[in-house]
Amino acid sequence: MEKKVIKSGPTQTEYYLTEKGRRLNKIIFELFDFALDEVMHDESNSKLKQESKEFLRTCMITKES
Repeated sequence: MEKKVIKSGPTQTEYYLTEKGRRLNKIIFELFDFALDEVMHDESNSKLKQESKEFLRTCMITKES
């Protein structure tokens, strides 16, 4: 993770994932996907499963991706 300090009025800090961190996103998503498959076996959970995957994708989007 990289840290960037912005000097404007009160000091603000932004954090960005490095290339290594962005590469880990793929692994984390695959582990999450595997876990969902293991927990949500039947068709009644398919909508919730898809919504969960989309939520994680949204959370994993970074400014630099």
